[in-house]
Amino acid sequence: MLLLVAFVNVAQAYDFYEVYDNGDTIWYRVYSKMDKTCEVTYNGIYPSDDSLRYTGTINIPEKVSYGSQTYTVVRIGIGAFECCDQLVEVTIPKTVTEIGGFAFDDCTRLKRVSLPSVVTYIGGCAFYGCTSLSDIGEWPESLKVIDYLAFYNTRINNLTIHGSLEVIGINVFAACSQLQTITVDDDNLWFTAEDNILFNKDKTCIVLYPGGLTKETYNVPEEVTKIGRYAFGYNTYLEEITMTSVDTIEDGAFLGCSSLSSIILPNSLKVISYDAFSRDPMLSSIDIPASVDSIEEAPFAYCVSLQSINVDENNAKYCDEDGVLYTKDKTILLCYPAAKEDTTYTVNVNCEKLYPFTFFDCNNLKEIILNEGLQSMEYSAFYDCDSLKYIYLPSSLEEGIDGDFLSSCPSLSTIDLSKDSPYYTVEDNVLFDKNMTQLIKYAPAKPDTVYTIPESVTFIGSEAFTFVQNLKKVVIPASVTEISSNAFDCSEDHLIDTIVCKSTTPAKAYYNSFKGEVDLRNHAVLVVPDGSKETYLATGTWNEFKTIITESEVTGINEIEADNTPASATTDEKIYDLQGRRLDMIPENGVLYIKDGKKYLGN
Repeated sequence: MLLLVAFVNVAQAYDFYEVYDNGDTIWYRVYSKMDKTCEVTYNGIYPSDDSLRYTGTINIPEKVSYGSQTYTVVRIGIGAFECCDQLVEVTIPKTVTEIGGFAFDDCTRLKRVSLPSVVTYIGGCAFYGCTSLSDIGEWPESLKVIDYLAFYNTRINNLTIHGSLEVIGINVFAACSQLQTITVDDDNLWFTAEDNILFNKDKTCIVLYPGGLTKETYNVPEEVTKIGRYAFGYNTYLEEITMTSVDTIEDGAFLGCSSLSSIILPNSLKVISYDAFSRDPMLSSIDIPASVDSIEEAPFAYCVSLQSINVDENNAKYCDEDGVLYTKDKTILLCYPAAKEDTTYTVNVNCEKLYPFTFFDCNNLKEIILNEGLQSMEYSAFYDCDSLKYIYLPSSLEEGIDGDFLSSCPSLSTIDLSKDSPYYTVEDNVLFDKNMTQLIKYAPAKPDTVYTIPESVTFIGSEAFTFVQNLKKVVIPASVTEISSNAFDCSEDHLIDTIVCKSTTPAKAYYNSFKGEVDLRNHAVLVVPDGSKETYLATGTWNEFKTIITESEVTGINEIEADNTPASATTDEKIYDLQGRRLDMIPENGVLYIKDGKKYLGN
């Protein structure tokens, strides 16, 4: 050891650090003064300074000195090595019993970690996204818990479950395409394995089907009654599955099974849980037997090839209408298949409710007519309907919907509403509550480049201006007192340039009112009334706009002569527009910019 430095600043994430002969610096935090134990942690200002992040090979000692005491290293702390993308190998001492959550999250070059046999707990996302990790040595004999997503998207190829292991969290080995071998000690009371497939002890539930198995067909054993949560999650190779006595398919059971193109569910099946078949890009059809009496929300989200859902006519709870899934009485629409080829759809006249994600990713649909009688729509009912241009809202819709139901519908240009609606008003394809005090949804593909919000509006709702395509300037009247979370969620390709606030008192806004896919505060100019600039600069969220000017500072240009036309510029040159904002792209033809003190038009 060359140097030992102790810190007492309570703002730090660590208590002390050591610099070793090989140049490694390891940060520590006291875990228990009474037991004289400590944990490995990060440097307290990470990740702001890349020079202080862990790199290369790290050898953690069993004991370290701090002041006059010697501490035993018993834990790798939460996030200790998170995002250290230059870290290659870590040797963990045999004294460590816990690996904290996110400990090695996103260490993309980490290839080897030696886990000591006394480790009892591996935290959630501990090795999440360690895409090079293939070797952890022997699986610890004392291990009791592997928490959620702990080894997500790693190259781990084997799992050995000793007698002590009691808990395997959800999605622990999701996207582990190299995992092929699972063995379980006979004395384990909770799990067993057969043909490298993990079951609960009595083999009534499939816990995990390894993502690296290359079988084309798998027949579920007759004693199995439940497909567990994420049991087949992100499986790459399985092409066909046969089930006989399964009565429950749990949350995300077949999530991301990229080779499954058709599934015939067993006649014993009763429950299909939330997200059960989500993200299966090959699934084109599914047959639901008469026995099913419970289907939870979003069972087929992201199933982009799904064309039809076929329900046995003897099913007492559910039915299909031309491949669209409804409850038996057709009062609830559960799922419209994403790859169904129709461009127009009219909801059944008996329907009263849309499930969450009902029309998820239905990119062929351009028009949707909601029936008179429809009362409610759950969140994200039309999420990611990229081609949807027109929607009709009936008078029967109950009070209380917000812009979330039309999340990510960038092509929507027309919002049509029954003139008899008691709760809503549409004006120029903008949806409001009846009295126009709440702005609910601005049709994203409206052709207007400037929009002035009516002075009756006091509240701008969640996702009101999500993914607007043409809008460049929004004028917010003094009447607006609150702007909801995600109200302005713009894409990188379509950004609002100017936000004009007419009130001298900033409206209540949240940390993400102007932040979604991008942070609009880094791009848009905020124009405020004369004399109120300091107030906005002193108000949270508003003071994070990089450019704030007053109304009197806004000037117009009638005519200007360029020094050279056309002229060229590259993205690595410092080019600014007339508002003083740095341009991150090459100026387009006709855009005026200043370079080296001269005025140019982009070509």
